[in-house]
Amino acid sequence: MDRGAPIPVAKLRNAQNNARDLADSLIPETLDKCTANAPDLEDGLTQDEKFLAISRLEVSGRTRSSQTEQIHHVVTKDNLKIKMRYGWVCQCGFYPDDLSKKNQDNLLVAADMGDKNPNCSLFGVFDGHGKFGTECSTFAVDKLYEFMSNDKKLQSDPERVFHESLVKVNAEMHKQKKRRANASFFDDNLAGTTAICVLVQGDELIVANVGDSRAIIATDVGGRLESEALSADQTPYRKDERDRCKKAGAVVMTMDQIEGYKPYDPNCDSWGEEDDDDGGDPPRLWLPNKGCPGVAFTRSLGDGMAETIGCFAEPEIHRRKILPTDQFVVIASDGVFEFITSQTVVDIVSNFDNAYDASRALVTEAYKLWLHYEVRTDDITVIVIFLDHPEGGVALSPAAFKKAATLRDVGTANILEAQIRPVRRDMSRKKRVLIEAATVELEEIQEVEEEERPPKSTEEAYRIRQAISSNFLFQHLSPTQFDLVINTFDRVDVKAGETIITQGEPGDKFYVVGSGVFDCYLNPEGDQRGERKLVHTYDAKEGGMGNPSFGELALMYSKPRAATVVARSDGYLWALGRQTFRRMLIRKPNQELIKALKKVDILSSLGRAQMQRLADTLKEVTFEDNELIIRQGDVGETMYLIKEGAVYCTLNDAVTEACANLDETPQEDKFRSMRFKEAQELVTPRQESRQPHPPKGVTIPDFDAHASREVLKISAGGYFGEKALIQAAPRAASVISRGKSTCFMISRKTFEEVLGPLSAIIQKVTKKRETESLAALQMKSNAKEIGLEKASITDLKVQCVIAQSENCVYRVAKGQNGKNFTLKSYNRENIEKASLQAQVLRDRQLLALAMASTDPECTQFTLPVIKTFVGEGGLHVAFKGIGCGPLIEFMSSPFCEDTTKFVVASVVLLLESLHSRGIMCRSVNPQQLMLDDRGYVKLADLGFSKYMEDNSLRTFTMCGDTGYLAPEQVVNNGYGMQADFWAMGILTYEMLSGTLPFLDTEEIFSQISKFNSEQIKFPPETGAAVQQLVKSLLCADPSTRLTSFENIKANPWFQGFDWGKLQTGSMVSPLEDAAKQASADLLATSQAKAVDSPPTNSSSDSWYENF
Repeated sequence: MDRGAPIPVAKLRNAQNNARDLADSLIPETLDKCTANAPDLEDGLTQDEKFLAISRLEVSGRTRSSQTEQIHHVVTKDNLKIKMRYGWVCQCGFYPDDLSKKNQDNLLVAADMGDKNPNCSLFGVFDGHGKFGTECSTFAVDKLYEFMSNDKKLQSDPERVFHESLVKVNAEMHKQKKRRANASFFDDNLAGTTAICVLVQGDELIVANVGDSRAIIATDVGGRLESEALSADQTPYRKDERDRCKKAGAVVMTMDQIEGYKPYDPNCDSWGEEDDDDGGDPPRLWLPNKGCPGVAFTRSLGDGMAETIGCFAEPEIHRRKILPTDQFVVIASDGVFEFITSQTVVDIVSNFDNAYDASRALVTEAYKLWLHYEVRTDDITVIVIFLDHPEGGVALSPAAFKKAATLRDVGTANILEAQIRPVRRDMSRKKRVLIEAATVELEEIQEVEEEERPPKSTEEAYRIRQAISSNFLFQHLSPTQFDLVINTFDRVDVKAGETIITQGEPGDKFYVVGSGVFDCYLNPEGDQRGERKLVHTYDAKEGGMGNPSFGELALMYSKPRAATVVARSDGYLWALGRQTFRRMLIRKPNQELIKALKKVDILSSLGRAQMQRLADTLKEVTFEDNELIIRQGDVGETMYLIKEGAVYCTLNDAVTEACANLDETPQEDKFRSMRFKEAQELVTPRQESRQPHPPKGVTIPDFDAHASREVLKISAGGYFGEKALIQAAPRAASVISRGKSTCFMISRKTFEEVLGPLSAIIQKVTKKRETESLAALQMKSNAKEIGLEKASITDLKVQCVIAQSENCVYRVAKGQNGKNFTLKSYNRENIEKASLQAQVLRDRQLLALAMASTDPECTQFTLPVIKTFVGEGGLHVAFKGIGCGPLIEFMSSPFCEDTTKFVVASVVLLLESLHSRGIMCRSVNPQQLMLDDRGYVKLADLGFSKYMEDNSLRTFTMCGDTGYLAPEQVVNNGYGMQADFWAMGILTYEMLSGTLPFLDTEEIFSQISKFNSEQIKFPPETGAAVQQLVKSLLCADPSTRLTSFENIKANPWFQGFDWGKLQTGSMVSPLEDAAKQASADLLATSQAKAVDSPPTNSSSDSWYENF
């Protein structure tokens, strides 16, 4: 594995790209009845393209459906007819690693069970799993109907028949593995199926459940349709089921516990509540000391191995009378309920009058949510049965519902509800990594003013709302955000024949079809010259459940378009760009408030993240006309910012004189009036108790208004009292509300609890500016010393190459005075192609900040910058000193402890210097650390580094050498400076042992996540002191990791080490001889040539002007 390569997320990205293609082509139009001829699948299309083409057809078990709503009548004991209108959809899931994977779901729909069983209808959903999951679910469907329909006691004792039939199906399934000569052979030892079945017998429902699929009924309670469970999920979430399986020998653990991500507690008795999801990692059943079977349910048909630990086929049966208030029944596989609650299922179905349309909508919604939270989808099956009651039916009260319902084995309907597993709300680990790897970091997104758009008309807003209402990307927005999104869609009118998107070209827009017909084409193997194939058509139909859309995941990820879309007819689209959408999601509701805070001079030292935290902390308070807000002479504790209305400021000369005796003058408080857009729509109002100010109701007469004079009016957008955030001092003037006014306020105490003392923040920013100024002076001094003060890029000559990568090269160069130095050069064209402009500029800025020093005797552990140059095709940074190569080139064999100690001590001083300047390094690895010609460790690349305005903040970008990432970086929970100490621990171990403490494989992230420092194996000669230091640095929990420079220096391993000598550069490096030899070898191959070369393509971009 190339440790210098980018983080390997390509596989995940490809998976998501495939999922996006499927979403575009499959949802929801694939679920329509297809009348087109099947495309020829042997015409040179790739496997992905074949899948796209075939997905449009209801063939090969990928998508099966009732295609229309079907009708059947049952007769109640009172000789009344109930009309059942039912429809169903069985959709194959999307599996990026196996595009041709069979649909393992199956279903049983037998509305008429024949003359032997009049007035009986049997419905069931079967969810297969394992290698022979499809065979198991198909076998169960066939055998269950056979056994039940032929049982003479079905009419008189349906519960017993249900129970015996399911148990018999299980026994017959076990026998199949013995029939290897049979063409229908399958082995259910590690395969099986769950089953949720509903027998409708007149006006009664008999529900039998084996596994974790679900049946629910919607009943009218006080005018609202409410979900009522007809089954209980049989999973380890349930204590009764969990305890039963434990008694049979099962071990209950999650995958994270099996893989070491989380500790295992055998006495754990709680595995999550409805509001406590664990990112799709449910408790599972395992054989003791075995990595199988790992089933997430406690009952099933088949699963011979799981049966030995309690996962049996005994059904739980619930019998319930159909009431006149019951509206419909939903039977669905667990893929529906993975992300959707039972009540939400009822809410979705209630929007439809047609059972087939309702089932299709449920499958669509579940499929989209799977793609939102995962890189795959489950197989998804839904049966919807509407119950049309006769006009003579009499509604029962809610109290009568419970009386009419009986339950066997489980207990009551309330118990059923309580035993439903939690709904997932978190993205999977793979999905999170994918998103973080493909997303620009929040705090690095530049604020760009959106172009003002005219407001949409009521009709336009309604049409867009209807079009996107079922799309998962928009369903979780607040009403305000939803309205904002609607207004940012741009209408695009198109003519017949016009190309909307082109296969292979980058795309960043999401389209909703407003009107017209649009064809989707694929070119074989992406060959634009080949004959394109029609694989799908988007058609906006009046009265549909939402206009079709395409390109929705372009709002989240950037990738070349997978297909070409061409307008077949005139029409129009609504388009939404990725950056517009992302800025809208990332922007907090108080963005306008942040802009106003930035205008407060005293807050100018705050960074963007600090401003955000401050805005989140502001409280809203309202004042009546003439109400006193601030009294002159009172000690100030609070700053105010006016949201609505106005205030005026008055001075009382007597109080002013008293203030003067306290060394305060009225001029100390500066009042300004600054305009900003009203924040009402973008700020979440918070009415909380006020911080101390004059008692409520105090008005002008109460403090002698006649003795005061008005000096200033402050309107909405203005602020006052800001100096109270720095010190407790008498107010320089009184402030009174003019008319009713609303202000945001924050006290000094709250400010300091959130951000620390403002004076300390100002001091830090002032120090940073002083450091930058000092660095500029030192650069001039260095340039003069090397003879580059007046040099241009053409005056430099390259001697030899030290190291290089795709976008950057380090070389030894020589100026006009003959002195050698290190030159780092970026190929500007490559940087622009790779979109690394921000990284290059950050590198340049932080290198200057890191080099500044007030002590000329101290050695700098970053190469000091001399000067920067902008050439025709490159950007160049000249460093003082001669680099001899990356540290890794000197690590052909493990270092002894003394050499390791010298390098580690150098890294300690490097990080101590960077952290004191607020710089997170993220570059501690042997690829980026360099040796100079004296054998000292230097860092000449801070492109991965980040300035942290507040050390308590976290960042989320995953970057750097994969082998040096800390656990908190890998799991994307946010991380801070502690990650640098982990990297130092990894470096120490690698220098001592010659390898990383985990296997350098594609599973490296998994190994890092579950890493246990106590299991590290050191070479036999490694001393105990350094072993303990490494283990302390490699604590997986950053809060317990060794992160104190003082404690590291005092560690026993460094006993007797002369830190002062290292700091002044007077210590002889144990690597000096190797470095000098490397330097001599480099210069021996010296061949002077020009530094810069012209670009192949001219660029008008001026992003590098201030490089």
